[in-house]
Order: sequence, then C-alpha cells, then structure tokens
Amino acid sequence: MYVILDHHFELLLFDEFEKIVQTGNSLENNKIIGKRIRTIRLNQNLILKALAEKIGISPSYLCQIEGGKINFSVSLAKKISNALGISILDLLDETTNDSYKLIRIEDQKCLYIGKTKKISHALIYDNRESMHVATLTLDMNIRTDKRKGSANSEEIVIVLKGTVTIHIEEDPPTVLQKGDILSFPSGVEISYANYLTEPAKILIISSPKKS
Repeated sequence: MYVILDHHFELLLFDEFEKIVQTGNSLENNKIIGKRIRTIRLNQNLILKALAEKIGISPSYLCQIEGGKINFSVSLAKKISNALGISILDLLDETTNDSYKLIRIEDQKCLYIGKTKKISHALIYDNRESMHVATLTLDMNIRTDKRKGSANSEEIVIVLKGTVTIHIEEDPPTVLQKGDILSFPSGVEISYANYLTEPAKILIISSPKKS
C-alpha cells in the first residue's frame, strides 16, 4: 500500500481537509462526502458490509455516512480514505467518473512547508494504490529536510524549472537541470536543494512496486 511522500505533508493534507470542511456548510459537506464515498465504493465493486469492515465500523453507521447524516472528523475521513485507497481530499471531489480525472492548475492544492514559505508542495494526483503526483517548488537558497519514503514504492523526479541539487543518503550530490530525470527507490533518505538565485520546480511521481 502506498504511503504519502512524508509525514509532514500528510499532516498538512489533513489540515487542509479540516479547513475546507469547517469553512463550508456542514450539512452540505456531509452530503457531498457521503455521496462521494458511495460512488467510489460502487466503482470499486465493494458492498456496504465489505467497506465497513475495512474501515472498522458497522454497516449501518456507514449507511448513515453515505446518506450525509454524519459530521466528519479528520480521523474518520482518514480511515475511510485509507480503506478506499484514495487521498483524503478526494472525498471532497464531486466528480462521479473515476475513469479519468482533470485537475486544473487553479484547483491544485498548494501547501507551504515551514514558516519561511520558501518551499511549496502542490498535490496534483494521489491514489494510494496506483500513483502519487506532486510538484515541489524551491525558492532560492533553500534545502528541504531529509525524508525517507516507503520502501515499497519507486519515485521519479523531473526538473520543470531551474537547477535542483538532490542529496541521496551519503552519496555525492546530484545536480539536475531543466528536463533532467532521476529515478530511485523511495526507501532511501533524500533531500532537495536549490542553491541558485532563481526559483526551481520539480515534478515528483511515486508509485508502488509491482509484486
């Protein structure tokens, strides 16, 4: 099962979900999320009882959730999204056709990492069972903290803009220019840096290893 790129970003994702739910009409949000859960469940050919068991709740409680009668907490949304193998923010997506997904640039969720706002992470697509796609924008003269992803997935990094220095484990730094591509297993410890005076941007694609 795919794990989000790092725990810090996962917490930011949960915060974003909570903000969206709290700022809207709770009754309307409950209906939207309930309808979305039911749509995904049916598309995955899951009966009510099967999904309820995966979440750890009763079928009757799940029926109330799908009917929009339950107020959502982050912990409940997390359990449901994990059981369905989707991003927590996908529970707010009203798109009913899961055979394709269009996310326009203005709809991409951009989250800042750290207090300086020199590093931003935009989630483009997140499906825990197939693929995670995100962009990472680095302001000038900045380096991310080291992180270690899931050992059961692989990552591809594509430089979209500028020059990025990638530090992997204890190996010598690898400098990538615009258009360069680097692939590596997610089990390694890695950090990204931009040591130049112009912003840099990379595309990160992560997918589970095929068994």
